[in-house]
Amino acid sequence: MRPRVPWMNEVDTAILEYFAELGAVDGSRVSLAPTPLYVNLVQRMGVVDVQPNTLSRRMSRLAAMGFLEKIDEKRGYYCLTEMGEAFLAGELDAEDIPRPEDN
Repeated sequence: MRPRVPWMNEVDTAILEYFAELGAVDGSRVSLAPTPLYVNLVQRMGVVDVQPNTLSRRMSRLAAMGFLEKIDEKRGYYCLTEMGEAFLAGELDAEDIPRPEDN
């Protein structure tokens, strides 16, 4: 069971779950920028109902907290981290998850 994280919301969970579903190709995790993630999660699948800037902001927050890694600063591509995978698998305790004020 996943721990409750006060600063996370349903958008964060949808982002992490989508990255997890994409998985890895040849051992390298799939990476996406906010725009293609928005097209898929919001426009095509209707998983969440947010504006593109909200999705981008939440991805940045998830990266700051260690759940995503920003792998391309210029184009803004992100991928799921081991911590993000561990969170989704329920392998983290609440005290293992950073709080925004810790960063």
